[in-house]
Amino acid sequence: MKIRISNMLRLEDAELDLVPGRITVVTGRNEAGKTSIATIAGSLLAHEANPAGVSKAHGAVYLRRGADAGEAQLVVDDQIVVRWLGPTGELAQLVARRASTPAAVGLVDFCGPMSQPERVKLWEGYFLPKTAQLEAAVREALKPYAKPSIIDNIIAHLRLEGNFKAMEDAYRTRSRDAKVEWTRVTGETWGSRKGADWLPAGWVAELDGVTVEDAQRRLDDAQAGLQSAQIAHAVDASIIARAEEAAVKIPDAQRRVDGAQNAMNAARRAIEQMRVDAKPAADRRREAEQARGLAQDRLDAAKADLARHMRSQPTPFANIDEHPLVKLAIESREEVKAREPRREDFVRGLSRIEQELFDLEASPPNKERVPEPIFCPHCNGELESTDYGRAVRAYDVEAARQEAEQRHGTAIGEWDAKRQRLDVRLNDAKAECEAQYDAAMRKWDEDLVRAEEKVAELRQQADESQKRQMHEFVEGKKVREESVAVRESEAVTAADAVLSAANATVKDAEAMEPLQAEARRCAKVLQDAKVELETLQRLAAEADGKVARTEEMVDAQDEAERAVASAREHQDLVKKRFEAKQHHENVVAYTTIATLLGPRGIRAQAVEERMSAFDGVLERIHQVTTWPRVALDKQYNISIGDDKILKLAAESARLRAQWCLQIAISRVRREPVVILDAADHLDAENLAAMQDLLHVLRDRPQAPAFLVCGTNLDTASLNAGGLNYRLDGGRLQPA
Repeated sequence: MKIRISNMLRLEDAELDLVPGRITVVTGRNEAGKTSIATIAGSLLAHEANPAGVSKAHGAVYLRRGADAGEAQLVVDDQIVVRWLGPTGELAQLVARRASTPAAVGLVDFCGPMSQPERVKLWEGYFLPKTAQLEAAVREALKPYAKPSIIDNIIAHLRLEGNFKAMEDAYRTRSRDAKVEWTRVTGETWGSRKGADWLPAGWVAELDGVTVEDAQRRLDDAQAGLQSAQIAHAVDASIIARAEEAAVKIPDAQRRVDGAQNAMNAARRAIEQMRVDAKPAADRRREAEQARGLAQDRLDAAKADLARHMRSQPTPFANIDEHPLVKLAIESREEVKAREPRREDFVRGLSRIEQELFDLEASPPNKERVPEPIFCPHCNGELESTDYGRAVRAYDVEAARQEAEQRHGTAIGEWDAKRQRLDVRLNDAKAECEAQYDAAMRKWDEDLVRAEEKVAELRQQADESQKRQMHEFVEGKKVREESVAVRESEAVTAADAVLSAANATVKDAEAMEPLQAEARRCAKVLQDAKVELETLQRLAAEADGKVARTEEMVDAQDEAERAVASAREHQDLVKKRFEAKQHHENVVAYTTIATLLGPRGIRAQAVEERMSAFDGVLERIHQVTTWPRVALDKQYNISIGDDKILKLAAESARLRAQWCLQIAISRVRREPVVILDAADHLDAENLAAMQDLLHVLRDRPQAPAFLVCGTNLDTASLNAGGLNYRLDGGRLQPA
């Protein structure tokens, strides 16, 4: 992690690294800003926005003199996690959890004046485990004595208030209340053994192991049996009474059934006669409806044919060139145009002859060189020499020249003849190419004329075809509209016939309706009379076996009442036993919980474990440094050596004690950073002991980062190869 400081306290610009397991040393003259670095670093790590305890109005005291703005930053993994703003003295916490406690970074003066309650609060705050660990310990200790919901309420209260004493008092009060409730239920005074074994008067062995729910179920079953017996007895009595009444009513019900049957038969005979008389009108109506259906079908078919014809209406082309046949002819014409002959396609074969002629003209025959005779430089006599493999003399020079001229003339003649032949070939080839090109152009002109004629012909045919189709469509539309009109007339005529037949049928139905209503009424009366008669007959039959069962039902009802009384008595005994047991268990649980939350409970155990580890670290520091032993008693009083009071010790001894306590707290709480300021107050011997201590701590597993500030520190021996800085003029530079 990094500490960055700008215009804070005595520092103008400073940046230093704090690396776990390494020592960072800051040196400089007096009042150079070493304590400023220690204070700012501790404030950032411990989230302490006001280490000097000044009021908000004086928050700018943390600014460097003459500066309008200042800021300090704690950077972890290239991310700013805490910012301290100088002008307002406010701390912008970008992370929820602080990196170190104020004690480990030197913000707590253990040697200063402090009351007993302040010492207890301070040291228990360091010795009590972290909130999550303490909550886990509370949950585990209370698990055998309290329900999870009660444990959650206790932990929530502790998390909110942090007051074990209040919770202890609350559960001792609950324990007393539970004892009072036990006395109310039992009428006796509570005792631990009595509360566990108490049984109510009238308890029987068969109730051992019976729960309140079992007793309630037994009572419910007994009450259900009693209710069933009462209902059965009442039902039998009701059935017998109704049977006697039904026997009296049966003759009258039979007479009503016979009268309703005769009336309904007479109404049905009259309706049947009217149906026979109304049959011709119904037949006419049915025939008319069939005729109307056929007419409607023909009308629908004619309309559908007209609709299909209208959907087939041809769409004339706005541009006749869009007609498919015309479009194909135009495309063919364009293809003919694209095949126009090009002159360069016919003269490609001339290039070879032209190249031969060019090569021939570029290399005409050369004259042969005639050798000259050689003369002696002394006597000017002729000498023989060899040239081209033969001897040459002066008198042979002229003959050689003539022969060379003759041969050159022959070569020139042959070369010129060959050039003339090539000229003739080239002219013939050009004439042939021109002839081929002219023939191709004549054929292309003929093809283009035929294509244009074809386009014009197809345009005329397409136009005539469109006109013919439109004429045929209009004629077909007229024919189909006439057919629809005829079918509509037929449908109207058929509908009139149906209406006439329906009117006749309605008249017949109106005449028949009163008789049908009377028949329906008679049928309803007959049905009701039959139902009444059957009901009376069934009631009379049911009463046959009920009279003999009456005495049995009375005995069963008495037995059910006795069972209910016994079940209710047992339920009261079980409830009283259960309530007494529940109150006794509450007394035991609440007393145990209060004890666990008390001074010698969970918290005391946790503090003792941490104090034991704390004393072990102090003993280890004493062994490494040979400094007088620093001790912390049960009342959190600090002593040095042979019980010397810390307030009466020398300044260097108090500084050593301050450092020992800081280091011990950091080891017990696994703090990531320890800040040791004012190291120049120690002499050479104590500085050497401090050096040994830091080297031992640095090499331990999970070692913190150490920040040591002093005036004249030997960085070569204290921190060889470490992070060393020098303060000068408010700026921090690597040393």
